[in-house]
Formats: sequence, structure tokens, C-alpha cells
Amino acid sequence: LLGASAKHEYRLLDGHGDQVGTAIEDDSGLMGRMLLRSWRGLTLRVYDKNSKEAIKIIRPLSLMID
Repeated sequence: LLGASAKHEYRLLDGHGDQVGTAIEDDSGLMGRMLLRSWRGLTLRVYDKNSKEAIKIIRPLSLMID
């Protein structure tokens, strides 16, 4: 189970509940999610209803050290 990880996939809906796209988080690994939580880097790809990549969102690793 330590090597297991799953990509997070989200359906994007309009105000009527119709699917207008999909957002898929690039896999950062189970251990990264468990150990770094919200500090971990993130890449999220947003696709339109025709499965064409519309937006790529990148949030780099952020470690807050005092």
C-alpha cells in the first residue's frame, strides 16, 4: 500500500449541473501528500469538455521555516 497512489480528478460543472470540463492533479505520490500536506507542490491540469487542455496551474513546494 505504500507504493499506491491515485490521481485526484474533479468534474467541473456549470450552474445547471452540466459537466463543462475536468481538472486532474498530477500525481505527487502518497508519501508526499501524507508528509507535506498543503506545503507540497501541485500541478493541476484543467481540460475543457472536448478534453483539450485549457489551463495548467502550478504551485511550487512551499516550506515555511521560522
